[in-house]
Amino acid sequence: MLNKHKLQRIAIATSALMAFGTTQLIANAETVTITGAITGPTCVLGQGTPGSGAITNYTVALNNVALSTITANASAGTPFDIKKTLDFSLNAAGGGVCQAFGTSATGWDIAIAPAKSGFLKTIGTGTFLGNMITAADGGTNAVVKLTGGVTTASNDINLNDTGTDVFVSAPALANAFKAQAGSSIQLGVQFAQPVANQKPNSGNYSSTLTVAVTYR
Repeated sequence: MLNKHKLQRIAIATSALMAFGTTQLIANAETVTITGAITGPTCVLGQGTPGSGAITNYTVALNNVALSTITANASAGTPFDIKKTLDFSLNAAGGGVCQAFGTSATGWDIAIAPAKSGFLKTIGTGTFLGNMITAADGGTNAVVKLTGGVTTASNDINLNDTGTDVFVSAPALANAFKAQAGSSIQLGVQFAQPVANQKPNSGNYSSTLTVAVTYR
């Protein structure tokens, strides 16, 4: 088999020979690839107040709740124990507060979804995050209620497995992207009753969410 260099020489010789009897130029088709990049100031996601620094992994530690403190005669989806919160903020890549958005940008937000599908539980009109630790591995059947908002986590978050149009700052897409460069977005996490009039099973809880910063 001819190698690449021999094939190229044969093609050139054939083109030259055919050129004697025609005014057409016959040549091999080749490709031109153009690459490059334009970089500029970017923002990175951080935890706490704006300008506090970048973090890639976040943990919200719920309390170890004693069954004796949980009310049995409560509706499914009723939150119990205290709400824990996590503040997200934007930071300049080199440190400090991210620069203000241009006039064409509405704001920023965080798209959110479970890291694994199949762990959402619908209770009434709300969606709760189930436990990714199975009962066989010592997991509780308690669920987690998520809330969010700009500065304060006051809005219920109804998740879906894809994260499509689910943002931490607002319950509806039309109200999202209200946070500015100097604003924080807060995520609230709280245990909730999995079924009505029954305490949850004892056990450990752990679930993971994926977050993606988006701008408009």
